[in-house]
Amino acid sequence: MDDAQKLALVQKWNELEREGNLRTDYPLDGNSIVLDVGAYRGDWTEKIVSLYDAHVYAFEPVLKYAEMVTKRFSTNPKVCVFGIALLDVDGQQTILSSEKGDDGSSLYGAGKPLETITTRNTSSVFREMSWDTVDLMKLNVEGAEYQILKSLLNGGLISCIKNIQVQFHDFDESMVRQRDSIRDSLRSTHEETYCVPFVWENWRLK
Repeated sequence: MDDAQKLALVQKWNELEREGNLRTDYPLDGNSIVLDVGAYRGDWTEKIVSLYDAHVYAFEPVLKYAEMVTKRFSTNPKVCVFGIALLDVDGQQTILSSEKGDDGSSLYGAGKPLETITTRNTSSVFREMSWDTVDLMKLNVEGAEYQILKSLLNGGLISCIKNIQVQFHDFDESMVRQRDSIRDSLRSTHEETYCVPFVWENWRLK
């Protein structure tokens, strides 16, 4: 996908979002469990908390942002911050800074080494936390979404999640094929409620 195509998709998403606030319009309340995977500065968590007073578990592996989110919600006991990256394996990896010169980072694509981060197998974390039901999981993890969703699919835990809001990335052609494969698997348990490819899409439990 070239830059012009990507820009057109982003513009399409912005038009949809202006009409409906799709990324925060969910049937949540004060008892809901929400996962913000790729929390960055915590802006999306802030919106969910202010709208629904939900329990939010925020995952942000980059140290300075994990500390920022922790400080931001230090007075809210319903927000729990984990300074780790969900993936499909326990270990450590080097995360890369964005080659675009912004504050982004990724385990994939091009960029300069930023720091060593801790990774956890997503299915293992779900079991350790005893998450039988997750009302909403947001994934904005710059390519790691494929490993996270595969871990949940292979672990038989995908049906625990009522809504999966995901931004898929296409750093290379293999990711396009992986997205197609994951979407095919998700159709067994979930239905697509909105989608702008490689911008944002949501899958709701049937």
